Order: sequence, then structure tokens, then C-alpha cells
Amino acid sequence: MARFEPSAAGSTARLDEWRLRRATIVAAREALLQRRDAQRTVSSAQHDPGTAPAVMRPAAAGRRVLVVDDLDPLRRLIARQLTRVGHVVVGEAATVAEALARTATLAPDVVVLDFHLPDGLGTDVVARLTPRAPDGRRPAVVVCTGDPAAARAALA
Repeated sequence: MARFEPSAAGSTARLDEWRLRRATIVAAREALLQRRDAQRTVSSAQHDPGTAPAVMRPAAAGRRVLVVDDLDPLRRLIARQLTRVGHVVVGEAATVAEALARTATLAPDVVVLDFHLPDGLGTDVVARLTPRAPDGRRPAVVVCTGDPAAARAALA
């Protein structure tokens, strides 16, 4: 291994180059370690919402949510994910009629709603939502669909 001799010609430049490379390697290693720690934090937040950093917590944490979807496995998955991030799923529904009845009795803050339901469209639910007690506001609505034409219709 070559030794750096300060008196040798050009050795100061080589020493400076070596220090710069070492500093670059150390900085890159630190960046990788920080990225790894951030990924671990995100991963642990998915399992325990109480440990999630503030940027990972939803702004509307703790909202009361009604989940409406005719596919039972999808409805349960949505409910489980919402619960995992700190929301309270107050009920589930599979039809327009069930959604309207449960919205009136449960007074959710948010309704997660499938666009296509067996007895109508999600827009039927939105049009007939009853105001929540005691503030008299309607719940916020999130409409979900895999159909691009339905998405455009929901936005119209």
C-alpha cells in the first residue's frame, strides 16, 4: 500500500483526493442509512399507526367512516386499512339502500363509496345523503371505481 509522503511531489494532491473520496463514501453511506431508517419507520407505521411519524399520519385521523361496496372482501379490506391508519369504521353497506339507512343512523364524517352498486349508482347515494347531526353538514364522500367513464360521471 502506498504511503503519502508530504514532501514528495504531488502527494498533497493525492492526499486531498483520497480525503475527498473518503468523505464522499461516508456521506453516501449516511444517506443510505437514513433512507433505510425511514423505510423501517414507514414499515412499522403500517403495523402500528401510533408509531407513525406525523408525515405518515392522515390529516383527518380519527374520522368516523362508512364503507360502501358490494364486494364483501374489498369492503373488508378498505375497512381494515382505514382502521390501521387510525380512522373509526362505524359501519359497512353493500347497496344504495343500506348506505342511505346507515348514513342516517351512524352520522359518519366520511363515506367511502363504490360507484357501481347492485341497486343503483354511488351518485344516487351522494344526491340523497342526509345532513349529520348536530352540525347539519353532509359527510365528505370518496367515490371509488375502476371504470374511467364512471369516474368522469362522478366528477360531473
